[in-house]
Amino acid sequence: MLSVEPMYEHAQKEQKDAARGEISLFSLIAEEKDPFETPPEIIEPTPKERLLLREKELLGFYLTGHPLERYQPLMKRLSCVSLSELSDRLVAGIIRAAFVVEALSFKIASRSGRKFAILTISDGAGCFELPIWPDLYEEKPDLLQENQLLYAVLEVTPDDGEIKLQCRWFDDLTKADEKMVKACDDGYDRAQSGLKLSAMRKGRGTAAKKKKEETKAEVVHLKLDVAKVRLSHILELKNIFRTYPGKSPLHLAFWAGESHHGDLTIDATWGVEYSLELKEKLDSHPVVVKNWTEINS
Repeated sequence: MLSVEPMYEHAQKEQKDAARGEISLFSLIAEEKDPFETPPEIIEPTPKERLLLREKELLGFYLTGHPLERYQPLMKRLSCVSLSELSDRLVAGIIRAAFVVEALSFKIASRSGRKFAILTISDGAGCFELPIWPDLYEEKPDLLQENQLLYAVLEVTPDDGEIKLQCRWFDDLTKADEKMVKACDDGYDRAQSGLKLSAMRKGRGTAAKKKKEETKAEVVHLKLDVAKVRLSHILELKNIFRTYPGKSPLHLAFWAGESHHGDLTIDATWGVEYSLELKEKLDSHPVVVKNWTEINS
């Protein structure tokens, strides 16, 4: 940038002279040589980082490179995952990533009144929104600023075709050292343990919900005349059940007059969907004395 100053000063002087009506003796000589006919010597080149910041300020994007380029070897050693790879993830997981804060906004949690931030992050290949919740925000608020390079542990969760990120740990990428790597590894291990625990709780909750639903399932009861039942009748009933598949388990009770001879239970895996049409088919079957449904509590 220093090499531009002489050109700027010369042009400014010419404009002032022209405004005052002054004419230089040398300007009357046709052979006058343009002092800037050849490019001026570059006294001090503009640092790459500064140039990229100016591009971002003027254009809204980086033109001649990306701030993370010089950190690529470091990012490989730190096992960073490119943000562009996250869109292909089908299951939740924990990753290490490096990125630049493209933009951010600050908000106040309505319940706690504590401050948190919403970042727009990018590594030149992918761009995502990343919330920094109050606990993490309060640890390193000075690092949450535009154009900051961060190294972080992220929890990646696919959600209905979209990828959601949660930050579990972060620090300044430009100051990465062995101590920071150790802190990151600890944060990564904690995040992995938390994700596994969450999955276990979710699994138990799903199993309990399924069991509860099965417990309260509508059970189809059939009272059969054991004196009339033949193997062919059992096969006919099986075909009827398969024609109306569903989640309602079946309970078959075998009677001969007033005498109860036994029961057969068919669980929800081979259950039926009870309907008026199914009821009519069962009512018309020669061995079915009665059929009805009730909630199994």
